Amino acid sequence: DCTFRYGGNGVGVVQVAGSDPTVSGCTFSENTCSLYIDSSPTFGVNLIGNTLNQGDWRPIHAPLDCIDNVVFGNTIVPRVDGKWNGIDIPSSTISESWLLPTLPHGFLYYFNWATITVKGPSGPVLTIPNGEIIKMTYSRFEIGSNTEPGGLVADGVTFTSINDDTGGDTNGGTGAPGPGNWQRLDFNAMARADSCLITNCEIRYGGNGVGVVQVAGSDPTIAGCTFTDNSCSFYIDASPTFGVNLMGNTINQGDWRPIHAPLDCIDNVVFGNTIVPRGDGKWNGIDIPSSTISESWTLPVLPHGFLYYLNWAAITVKGPSGPVLTIPNGEIIKMTYSRFEIGSNTEPGGLVADGVTFTSINDDTGGDTNGGTGAPGPGNWQRLDFNAMARADSCLITDCTFRYGGNGGSTVEVVDSSPRFERCDFSLSSTAGAYVHGAAADPTFWYSSFTDNTQYGIRTTSGQAHVIHSCFEGNGLNGVLVVETNAPTGTLLMTNCWWGAADGPSGEGTGSGDAVSAGVTYEPWALTPACADLPTGTGDDAPAVLTVRPAYPNPFNPSTTISFELPATAPVRLSVVDLQGRRVATLASGELPAGRHDLRWTGRDDRGRHAPAGVYMFRLETGGEVRTGKLVMLK
Repeated sequence: DCTFRYGGNGVGVVQVAGSDPTVSGCTFSENTCSLYIDSSPTFGVNLIGNTLNQGDWRPIHAPLDCIDNVVFGNTIVPRVDGKWNGIDIPSSTISESWLLPTLPHGFLYYFNWATITVKGPSGPVLTIPNGEIIKMTYSRFEIGSNTEPGGLVADGVTFTSINDDTGGDTNGGTGAPGPGNWQRLDFNAMARADSCLITNCEIRYGGNGVGVVQVAGSDPTIAGCTFTDNSCSFYIDASPTFGVNLMGNTINQGDWRPIHAPLDCIDNVVFGNTIVPRGDGKWNGIDIPSSTISESWTLPVLPHGFLYYLNWAAITVKGPSGPVLTIPNGEIIKMTYSRFEIGSNTEPGGLVADGVTFTSINDDTGGDTNGGTGAPGPGNWQRLDFNAMARADSCLITDCTFRYGGNGGSTVEVVDSSPRFERCDFSLSSTAGAYVHGAAADPTFWYSSFTDNTQYGIRTTSGQAHVIHSCFEGNGLNGVLVVETNAPTGTLLMTNCWWGAADGPSGEGTGSGDAVSAGVTYEPWALTPACADLPTGTGDDAPAVLTVRPAYPNPFNPSTTISFELPATAPVRLSVVDLQGRRVATLASGELPAGRHDLRWTGRDDRGRHAPAGVYMFRLETGGEVRTGKLVMLK
């Protein structure tokens, strides 16, 4: 029955540090802070019947195990001006399931440099009631650990910065909210899949360190949430169900790093959520860690404004079935010290890429993905390795751009394999645009360009290469250097190529263009850039009648290409139907120009869902004609 007022200089006007006083029926008013409880052996059960008027400097401070008694055993009265109205929670471990109390109107929870850990042999679950506001400074939740289970259930909760005035000015107006003001929600390996349910929550101003939500080998359900103004939204190390329970969220790109997710989670991250790019073009990306692709797969087409980023990562495509990675037209792959490994010495693999740009993270093509750090330069990333078992029938690279690669070798390295490159541009490598070696190496470069590479356009030390109507210009040492070749003629045939000058190559040549070494047959050469007027497959080469080719590959997984040639510009409808004639997907619907067209089906229906394995038909309708073909999609 005491009155405490005008006190609390330093901490609370009453401080409890490991003892068990009875404080009952008292009134606290106009203090800097009313209660500061470090710990209480009876969880504060003897702090009862008091009236606690919120002070003017800091919220009430109490461990989680005392909150029930502080909230339900006393009357806590908020300040009218909305300042400092909160319960300040220190670091705590929850080892038994518990429901966080609903605070009186006007109050919210505050974590200041605190870690809330939920774990224990029984798999405890922390439940946060709907409508609660959790404000934090450099704090985080750790759900489960690598050895003990735990869970978190939160619906309609706001996780935000102490500087955010949502719900009141909890820190008395100190500072503005910003990305990274607090840390994250960590769902560790033993986080319980059945009891990690984060739904309809607002998550903002977090992500200090990594993502504001970090998933490390667990399978939380995060649905219907909105992520705004974080430094990074998601950081997924691994998910046993490939992130299928991350769905229906609106993920606004943060201001420090792209979303981080393994390749096997990308489909669900991209198609199951709405990801929104920053308006200034910065950081808009999906950061992919090292991954091995052992089944054929098509990289998802990212929403407008986003691109892929590999940071010190290796993407390996190999497996007993000869998997093929397909990268859709128009995608941009930015890299830092990263590479693709296609096949290995013992297992096959393939890569199909059309109209893709492979470049440096410092290249602002498609957006400033690293926030303006550094200028692009040769050797910013490594290479594409086509190893001995790279599949000749499924290594087709068309209309792609490769620049700023070659760290540790060349931008493209071909070892005992036979990939095909059509209309590609290789430039600004730290060594060679392409390096060919191994007795069985036999790549094809058709209408491709090798320009401004630090040392060589193409370098070979064994094997051979077919180079047709290509361009070499501005390469530092040689357009082509042949150390050794296994070509039947004893030289590499590179006829009808442009060497940067009308009088042909220098070096072993007599002209002033890029140099060639011995072992190159370069005559006749092109008098104008051979790759400047690339064949397009439309117009002049239009056939006299409609021509439809069989789909390839077929059977397939995950994608196949349907090719046809139009004799004239005409309306075209190309559909995929099931055996009952029901439309599954529409690949084209509208007027197309004369000439060849290659349309790919990725095994998805018109709503973006994976179609089941089985037999389908393609149906091409144009000019009064209908052509069909069989498609077999494998599991």
